[in-house]
Amino acid sequence: MYLVQYTYFKTIELSNVSFSTILQFTAPFFIFIYESIKNRKIPAVSTLLLLSMTVLGVVFIATKGKISSLSVSPEALLLGLISAIMIAFYSIYPKRLLKKYGSITVVGWGMIVGSIISNIVHPIWKIQGDVNSKSIIQVAIVVILGTSIAYLIYIASLNYISSSLAGILTAFEPVLAAVLSVAIFGLRFSFVELIGFILVFASIFIFGKKDCNIKICYEFLNYTRIHLKLNY
Repeated sequence: MYLVQYTYFKTIELSNVSFSTILQFTAPFFIFIYESIKNRKIPAVSTLLLLSMTVLGVVFIATKGKISSLSVSPEALLLGLISAIMIAFYSIYPKRLLKKYGSITVVGWGMIVGSIISNIVHPIWKIQGDVNSKSIIQVAIVVILGTSIAYLIYIASLNYISSSLAGILTAFEPVLAAVLSVAIFGLRFSFVELIGFILVFASIFIFGKKDCNIKICYEFLNYTRIHLKLNY
């Protein structure tokens, strides 16, 4: 968790929010690579196509079609990719821990360990910048809403859906951010952003339906196997 947050915000510092957001949403690719190696099976073409649609949609939303804004340093590129890999890691690894300890315990201990490491790198008492009521509120929002609650909900979702689907569903983040910017700040969507929304929603809907069908088939086959054992 610490590496996800650190590399994500460091990428923003070295580049911009658009570039950092796009790189972070390459995490599902790394999840699929891991699952392909583990299961010794190449992902279906339809799965790769849906994944590409999601990433392309995020690119359209984050850049508003201005691809030139993604020109960044190699360091920002490296840290952004590390952030995506770390997201893939914590989407896959906690499954066994969740079954044994539950999401609150897993997230709580993850944050405690991460905070200890963070304080070794940069102690909390060595504060840089202007500290006032506004900055404290902003930090509190990032900590409570953007970190604690967000991680808890995401990790808890792994009890119900696959790691790959959970990774793809995170593409709703830039979509929601864009919608809120319209509702709160009165901004308008561009044509490119609307295309991005359509790509994201369509790919997630199709992938979610596909994932659910796979789970239903698995549960049916598992039930059939147990039933046959009991009868024979």
